[in-house]
Parts: sequence; C-alpha cells; structure tokens
Amino acid sequence: MRAPLQAVLALLGALNIPAGTAHAARPDACAVPAETVGTPVPLEQVKAAIARGRIVVLAIGGIATVGVPDAGATYPERMRAHLAKHAPGLEVVLELRAAPDATPRQRAALLAQEIETVRPNLVVWASGSREAIRHSDPARYAASLRLGISRARAAGADVVLVEPQFAPGWARLPNIDTYRDTMRTVAMLEGVPMFPRFTLMQAWHEAGQIVLDSPDPVRQAEVARTVMNCIGTALAELVRRGAR
Repeated sequence: MRAPLQAVLALLGALNIPAGTAHAARPDACAVPAETVGTPVPLEQVKAAIARGRIVVLAIGGIATVGVPDAGATYPERMRAHLAKHAPGLEVVLELRAAPDATPRQRAALLAQEIETVRPNLVVWASGSREAIRHSDPARYAASLRLGISRARAAGADVVLVEPQFAPGWARLPNIDTYRDTMRTVAMLEGVPMFPRFTLMQAWHEAGQIVLDSPDPVRQAEVARTVMNCIGTALAELVRRGAR
C-alpha cells in the first residue's frame, strides 16, 4: 500500500485532476470561511472522554483518511495532534481503517465490526467519493449512513460525517452534489455534525489560499501536506466546539 500523500495524488491523477502546488507559507492558508462555520452539534461522548483524560477515535474512509503512516500526514493524524495540543495531558488514541473500494453496505458492515473491536468514543466517517464514481443508489447510501450512526451510538460513540474531497476535476462528476446532499440530510435527521471538507477545499482553492490545479509536479507533496494539515486542524476545531 502506498503512503497517504502518494495515494491522494494517485486518486487525483486517476480522475484526470492535475496535482497542485500549495502556498504553504501564507499564514491564511487554513483560514475557514465564516459561512462554513455552523452551530456546534454537541458531542457528549467526546466531552465525557476528554474529561476522563483519554479519547479513542476511529477514522474510517478512503485513501485520504488512511494508509501507511507518513510522519502523521493524514488529516486524522493532524486532527489528533491538534486535539492533543489544545488539551495538555489528554491521551488521544487514533485507529485508522481503510475501505476505499467498499460499497455503502460493506463500509457500514466494516464500521460495525471495527466499533466492536476498537470501542471508540468518536467515529470520523468519510464517504461519498466512491459512491459518486460508482453512481451508487442514494437511498441505499443514506440507509448505510443511518445504520452506521445507529450502531456507533449503541456502542457509546459520537459520529462525525466527513464530506468527499474537492478537486477542480470533480466537475466531471456532476452527481457529487447528490451524495453531499444525502449526507447533509442524514446528518440533520440524525443530529450529528457533518464536516464540510468539500466546501472548505473548494473555498480555499477559489480564494487562492491553496492552489490545487497547478501543473507543477515538484511541489505535489507540499500541497497534499498543506491540505491534510488544514483539514485536520479544521476537523479538530469542529470536535472541540462540539465537546464544550
């Protein structure tokens, strides 16, 4: 299995999306647009775990979520580092699980299995990209999300749903918004937070904060690291707000 940064770039290439270059030196690279910050959704299990001094996080998704560890470069690793930084003494245990080629039903089954094994306080569940590529049935996708949330709650875990990635070439997948809207509806009905990864990446790109479509191959790893760091930091802030 390839390292996460290489795998992310490979996915972009597979979609005919040019790998980009990042302006990592810009201090506002990770600035979150105000309109993307909604009302925090309470994360009571996370709050209780933080109060006890130890939180277990299960992150499940595709190649941007997991892979061979590369100096903590995946966005869940950056989230863990940010959470630990802002809560001295807190032990943050992170378990990563890959399901890049799974169907919605298979991913929900894997989630249920890993919940029993890991016993997390928080599940970070990224999905939607593969569903869009495969034109999965939105109703079945919604059902799998709701089933996974139900099983996580029954095991005593909070859930954060994570939107698909954005890249300029996603315009070639006009149905991507169908799965984003499905996830948003499920999040609203179930009362769980949805992390707007697609929205943030699109805003950063369009504002020139993180340039995703430069043809320069030299700084491909830099753009990937910048994106992972910005996503992880923003996700940690969502979790921290929900646990207050």
